Parts: sequence; C-alpha cells; structure tokens
Amino acid sequence: MIRSLVTLLGPAHAPRLYRYLAWLVTSAVLQGLAVALLVPILHALFAGDLPTATAWLAGLAAMVVLTCIAHYQQAMKGFALALLVLTTLHDRLGQHLVSLPLGWFNSEKVGRLSRSATSGTLMVTGLFAHYLGPVVSGVVVPATVALTLFVFDWRLGLTAVLCAPLIYFTHHWSAAAIGSNDARVEAAATLAGNRVVEFARYQQVLRAFGRTQDGYAPLQAANQAQKLAGGSMLSQTFPKLLAGGLTVQLAFALLVGVGIALAAHGEIDAIQLVALLALAARFVGPLAEAAARSGLLRMAGNDLDQLVSILREPPLPEPAVSLPLSAPGSLAFEHVSFAYPSGPTVLRDLTFSAPAHSMTAIVGASGSGKTTVTRLLMRFFDTTAGSVKVGGVDVRELSNAALMAQLSLVMQDVYLFDDSLEANIRVGSPDASARDVAEAARLAG
Repeated sequence: MIRSLVTLLGPAHAPRLYRYLAWLVTSAVLQGLAVALLVPILHALFAGDLPTATAWLAGLAAMVVLTCIAHYQQAMKGFALALLVLTTLHDRLGQHLVSLPLGWFNSEKVGRLSRSATSGTLMVTGLFAHYLGPVVSGVVVPATVALTLFVFDWRLGLTAVLCAPLIYFTHHWSAAAIGSNDARVEAAATLAGNRVVEFARYQQVLRAFGRTQDGYAPLQAANQAQKLAGGSMLSQTFPKLLAGGLTVQLAFALLVGVGIALAAHGEIDAIQLVALLALAARFVGPLAEAAARSGLLRMAGNDLDQLVSILREPPLPEPAVSLPLSAPGSLAFEHVSFAYPSGPTVLRDLTFSAPAHSMTAIVGASGSGKTTVTRLLMRFFDTTAGSVKVGGVDVRELSNAALMAQLSLVMQDVYLFDDSLEANIRVGSPDASARDVAEAARLAG
C-alpha cells in the first residue's frame, strides 16, 4: 500500500508521506510506553509507596505530553495529506487521461473512472484522516505492550506474543473477504451506473418503441445484481468480522487466565496481577479498534489500487518533434494487421491509399472493420503490424496535435456539448472567426 500511496501522491510529495508515517509510528510507540508505566504506578500505589508512585507519575506525565505532541503532529500531517489528495488528484488524473490513447476509453473504464474520481477519492482521503492511524496504532501499541509485559513477567509476554499470529490471521481473513466482496460490489455498482446513464441518454428511442412502460430490463437487471452483490458481501463478511472480534476477546481471556494462574501459584502477588491485567486490557483495546477499521482500510485500499492503476496506464507514445508531411492530405494503409486487446485479429495485411483531394468510400458488411480503420487513422490504437500514414508520414511519427490537425472525423456516436451550436463548432478552433464558423457549418451540411 505504501508504494501505491507514493504513486498517488507523486515523488515530490513522498517525503511528506514518510514523515507522516514516522510520526504515526512514534505516536503509537509512545502511547504503548505510557500505558506500560501504569504497572509500576499501580504497584507503588497499592503498596503505599507514595514517593515511588509520584516519581513514576511524573514520568507518565512527561510521556503523555510527548504522546500528545506526536499524536498532534501525525493527525495534522494526515489531514494535510488528505487535503493534498482532494486538491491535486483530479488535476493529476486529468493531465494523465489526456495522454492516454483514445482506445483506452471504453464504457467499462469510463464508468469505473467516474466512481474512482468521486467516491474513490473520498475513500482514499479517509486513509490519511481516519483509517491508517487506528490500524497502525492497533499493531504498534499492542507490540509495545507485549514487549513491556516481557519486562514485568515473561510468561504473560510470551502469551501475548503467541496470541498475535492468531489475531493477525483472523483479521487478515476478514479484511480479505471484505476486499474481494467490495471489488464485486464495485463492479456491480459501475455496471448499474452505466445502465442509468444509458437509460437517460436514449430516452427518445426507448419511448418511441414503448420500452419504458414496463421498465428497462438491462437497468433492472443491473440494479438487482447490485442488490445481490451487497447482500452477499454482508452475509459473507459479517461472520468473519465476528470471528475477528471474538479472537481479540479470547486473547484477553487467555491473558487473564495466565495471570490468575500465576497469582494462584504465588508467582506474582495480587498487586502485580491487577497492574498487569490493566496492561493486558490495553493490549487488546487497540487490537479491537484495528479490527473495526481493517475492513474500511481494505475497501479504501481497493479504491487506491483503482486510482493507481489508472495513473500507471502507459501514455500514448509521441515523438518529441513531428516529421514534416511529405504528401499533405493523403492517407495510406500499408500491410496493416490489427487485433483489439484480448481479441481476435480484425484486419489482416490491409493495404490501400486515399490520395489528396479525392473521395474514398470504405464499404463492407457490419463487423468487417470499417470503424476499426477510422480508429487506426485517429490512432485510437497502434497497429499490430504494418503502418498507417497520414500526409505521407507514419502516424506514430506525428504528435497527437499534428495528427489531429490533418483529420476531421465525424463519429457514429455524436456528442454535443450543453451549449449553443456555434460553441460546439468552435470546440475544434476556439479562436475561429465568425466567417470560419459559418463556412464550417456550410461544409458540414
């Protein structure tokens, strides 16, 4: 997760993350040491040794002050990182998205991107503001307490250490179940969101054919799938969360049992027993808090992985300088073969040319690859073999801006921005004159 957080924040902000984690661990260690000081304090008080108790209380007060300082530092740095994610992540996503190949943007990825950029971003900020702190404290504080138990009585310390793997296993088991089910819920929610957009976008067609009277079957199916995914997550994860909490309580019961057994055999006195049991209670308290937050941590981790996977998508490779056009206005396919990612070959050894100042029609049956040809021209994808040339230059030797300056494409799925017709025409050239806009409209028919 640390590597993913570094990727998300960027190398420039990685030191801030490391400082936050350092303060977080320091705060947890100091908290554990402060709790450990309760043992000699209680022992001195029950023994009636007020000078010794006062000395230990002074040490506890100093430790509490240090703990408060460290906790304040980690909390403020955590909130600062959360605000950093909120203020910069969308900008980073936007800058990266414009560098991706256009073929990357299919309906599934766009739906996932929408959720990641909204609810996913909020979950990731929760890592710094709410989730990492309790989980790290839930590991470091009990570890510190277990080590101090060794100082006072090695048998209680050994019992605490032996309980740790079992507690870790049950928490990891429940968190893994939450993570895997959350991924399925996320996929179902993305599909349902896409269906809602589809239902709203194509209202004219659906109403024209009477498909809205009895509901829209794909949307209903997606909503039902989302409901089932949520119910499945609850039924599968609740018993595991219950088992995790039960394991923590069993660990405390075991520590109490060992302590009572030691007292019964005269290994420790009653005063030591009370003090050590107070310390044992602080061993399981942070573990219970960590167990309560581990599921949320795993869910936030899933959203983090989604965002990082987007940021790690390789951008469209572009040359630093475009080659000059040798035949402006011409198009050519030279022995082009192409297959979509994880799909069969669509084009095999396709060769044709379209000279400048001419009209060329690409005719074929549905599914024969006509749209694929236009996508390769626009460099939605790069060819599997062969080359596509625009203006006599391989499209891979042209920058995206230079390539788009040579092409004007009207897709099957036309999208109009929520603005005037003139504003939509100006999208391609915001500085165009009124005469240029009128000429473009005339040429478009």
